[in-house]
Amino acid sequence: MRQFATRLAFVAWLMTVAAIAGPFAHAQEAPGLTGSLYFSAWWDMDARGAPRSSGIFGATLPADPVLLRTFTDYATRLISPDGHLQAAGTYQQRTLAITKTDDSHRPSVSVALAGGVPPGGAGGADGASFSWLPDGSALLATLVLFTDPSQPEGTQFVLFDSALSSNHVLAEVLGPAVVGTPSISEDGSLLAYSQAGGDVWLQPPAPAERIRLSKRSSQYQRTTAWSPDASQLAFFEQGDWKTPPFSKINEWTLVVAGSDGGNYRPIATFANTAQPGLSWSPDGTKLAVVAPNVSECCSLANLSGTVSVIDVATQTLHQVTDFQTGQDSGWTQRPAWSPDGNYIAYGASETSEGHLTPHIVDVTTSDRTAIAIPEGASIYGGTIVWAP
Repeated sequence: MRQFATRLAFVAWLMTVAAIAGPFAHAQEAPGLTGSLYFSAWWDMDARGAPRSSGIFGATLPADPVLLRTFTDYATRLISPDGHLQAAGTYQQRTLAITKTDDSHRPSVSVALAGGVPPGGAGGADGASFSWLPDGSALLATLVLFTDPSQPEGTQFVLFDSALSSNHVLAEVLGPAVVGTPSISEDGSLLAYSQAGGDVWLQPPAPAERIRLSKRSSQYQRTTAWSPDASQLAFFEQGDWKTPPFSKINEWTLVVAGSDGGNYRPIATFANTAQPGLSWSPDGTKLAVVAPNVSECCSLANLSGTVSVIDVATQTLHQVTDFQTGQDSGWTQRPAWSPDGNYIAYGASETSEGHLTPHIVDVTTSDRTAIAIPEGASIYGGTIVWAP
């Protein structure tokens, strides 16, 4: 009976999608858009506000997005760079699974994570604990090691091929500190990661020792991003969060460092913000930054913010557009550049009562395109992928 009710709810949701007149017409009004856009969304919230269902949408721009696949959970799903695969890790079952995004012809493949689990609570892993290689051939997973679940013993970075048929350990960090937000260079040789309450580290190929890249510690795990040619790593330094009156706690400085750990240089500083999201342009000359504005306290919902582009060589900052988060306490950690570098995709809400939906902005003109999704649905903050 419960399965029948679930099916009825899903059919009703599909009817809602069909009933929206021209729900994705905005995208068709920008004929210069090319490539394929993929993103995850969840919907059908229960009384506690937790989603009962989730799915993956895709579109060959400027055509309308379509619902490609649905799931009966809300585990964070990380879509591969080409949009063809998605990965999800489960905390309770201690598994990593990879499936196709567009159909069920390829069965799901999964692997047991012996001795470790992805960071995150029951119901799914934090998407930041996974990172695809830029060519989509392999997936980097961050596993928390423990004998007693209440006492983490360390973190292991494991590289799985996309079929989950083989894997090898790239690095292991011992100690209780939470480690996460990994990023890996295109050839798989350079690993960068951060520690909550600690630093950003570069791990060259073994047996080389890891290199500390950051100059200051941070309260939080930090997003790191390799340039397309892997010659530079971008990340944020947090202002002084240890000394009262903590006036610099919401100040984040964008930093770029060389792949050998040298040539550390601050690029731009963002005040009164939570940690921004960032990503490199396809040609490796610019960085997109999504910065939410925050006050001293306390909610991360209903925030305003800005999307900016920074020229790395000249350190010139251009504010492209602004946004708000609506009801959702999240923002895009990895904004998606179009393959030609002319557009950026990110999440935003149209109203203070709304949810995060995909938006596209023209980097030069600041013209903004909204891609509507069914009312009440919300995209995951960091799961927009723009494939060629």
